[in-house]
Amino acid sequence: MVYCIRPATRQDMPYVFQIEKLSFVHYFPYHLLESLRHEAKDLFLVYEQDDCILGYTVAILPNNDAAHLVSIAVHPNFRRRGIATRLIKELLKRLCEKGISYVYLEVDVMNKAAIKLYQKLGFTIVERISSYYENGHDAYLMILFLQKSNNIRKNNKLLALLELDAL
Repeated sequence: MVYCIRPATRQDMPYVFQIEKLSFVHYFPYHLLESLRHEAKDLFLVYEQDDCILGYTVAILPNNDAAHLVSIAVHPNFRRRGIATRLIKELLKRLCEKGISYVYLEVDVMNKAAIKLYQKLGFTIVERISSYYENGHDAYLMILFLQKSNNIRKNNKLLALLELDAL
């Protein structure tokens, strides 16, 4: 099995959309995924194995210090094989190369498998967000610091929460 993780192309998007629809009840519309691909550029990654797209992840950069992991999904027939872990590790490597200080994400509090994966990769729960999802479920806000930076904005809500936690 030969695989590669690479930036998504326009030709990949129908496969990404299919994985999105199979993975989420309230999935992103095709045009939103395409917009994310344009915005994220080299941070919209696909996992390709034997010429098939089996998963994707995407992060955007809201500022010079932070990355928001917007989504990650693996085709249901290929889950629990380490694909999501490989995708996130590659994404984190690229974020470190860009000098990003921290990455954050939201995850459904009911999604135990995803929470476990994120925690295994070093993410920490910092807040519970009530009724975050369309179905009324709460979300956990999770964060992972990639490197120390003196440029982190002190008024950032995430950092304020973490500073309070550290006291």
